[in-house]
Amino acid sequence: MSRTQQHPHQAPSYPPSDQQRASEADMPTSTPPATPVSGNGAGNQQNSSAMPAPAAGADGNQRRGIGRFVFNPWTVLVTLLLLATGIIIGSGAVGGNDQQERGGQAEQRAPAVETAKVVATELHQRVRGVGTLRTIQQVDLKPEQAGRLISVNFDEGGMVEQGQLLFELDGRKLQHQRASAQAALESAEARLLSERIRFRRARDLHERQAATDDELDQARADYDSAAADVRRLQAELSIIEEDIADTRIHAPFDGIISARRLDPGTYLTVGDVLATLYQIDPLEITFGVPERYTGRVRRGQPVELMVAAYPDEPFEGEVRYVSPSIERATRTFEVRARVANPDHRLKPGAFAAASVVIATREDRPVIPEEALIGTREGHMVFVVEEDEGSEPRAVARSVRIGLRQQDLIEIESGLEPGETIVRLGHMQVDDGDPVRVIEAHESGWLEDTAPAMEPPQG
Repeated sequence: MSRTQQHPHQAPSYPPSDQQRASEADMPTSTPPATPVSGNGAGNQQNSSAMPAPAAGADGNQRRGIGRFVFNPWTVLVTLLLLATGIIIGSGAVGGNDQQERGGQAEQRAPAVETAKVVATELHQRVRGVGTLRTIQQVDLKPEQAGRLISVNFDEGGMVEQGQLLFELDGRKLQHQRASAQAALESAEARLLSERIRFRRARDLHERQAATDDELDQARADYDSAAADVRRLQAELSIIEEDIADTRIHAPFDGIISARRLDPGTYLTVGDVLATLYQIDPLEITFGVPERYTGRVRRGQPVELMVAAYPDEPFEGEVRYVSPSIERATRTFEVRARVANPDHRLKPGAFAAASVVIATREDRPVIPEEALIGTREGHMVFVVEEDEGSEPRAVARSVRIGLRQQDLIEIESGLEPGETIVRLGHMQVDDGDPVRVIEAHESGWLEDTAPAMEPPQG
């Protein structure tokens, strides 16, 4: 039985790959040349043993063709590009969905704000200074007469009234001197009466020429001497009376008295300090004012004082003295003011901040200080506008400010009384954003503001 064999010098034939099949499909079809057939059986057997098995050869060629296709560089590049494109598109879709969700939540959750009304009020332009409260009158109580202290008649640190007995010294010796002086005065007065009668008799006799001129002159001299003795003794008695009065020390004015310096039983000498008396209603304060306010501070202008002990309560007073000269070292002039202190809450020596009202502005629009926003160009606020049927929105508006008084800002232009502004929460708001009002303050916020000046730190 004859079998077809390949030529001994012909290369073995393998099944074509997919790329080769594609190339052959484009080429014109032709009849392949006939393969010579040998009639030698041995040769046929030899050739048959040299040729590989058809099944195994076809399978290996197929795997190599698939490998060349899979690991082709262009195929790998195209695959990576497709994967990258798919990831980008997917990410964009997810991001778009997230933005839509956040946008929807932002519309549903408008920023929460507190609002306030623009209010018209009276403002005061002030000039400020600091000083120390002091008493108008203050005296050290001292004895004018030496003696032993026998009594103290007041409560230390309490109020005393003018004329009230405070200290008393032992005056028994002076009382004995007074009794002696009174007796001597009575004797001198009796002698004066006798000399007056004797002088009148001598004068009558001299008129009838019954007495000489010498006798009349002697009677007149004796009378004048007796009168002089009476006057001398009266003066001595007055001095003794004053010395006795000096043993009793009274309050020269109403005020608060300090603690006593000496105890009863102590022998006092003239000039020893017993206590100090203070008149604390009213009190006085002296402070310096910059020279640029010369002519604007005058007597009678109202003054407001703040002290550390009462940080929320101003005390009213008025200017009583303005210095006519300016100090060269400080370039300030001295101003002195008095403040009433009927309840004695203010203490002498306390540090106080004073402000003098030099001008008053009526019906000026003001806003809370926290509502003002600083910008590069100046200042702005958010005005809450609400159309009928729509939610309120915050609209940015530039303003020009005037006076600042602690928690108040004067608006010179940009706002009108009655408009509503964002007081708190504007840090989360942009121009035109809808807002959610959680608390609305009408004009009552003005009453809750702090005083127009800060108390001194003590």
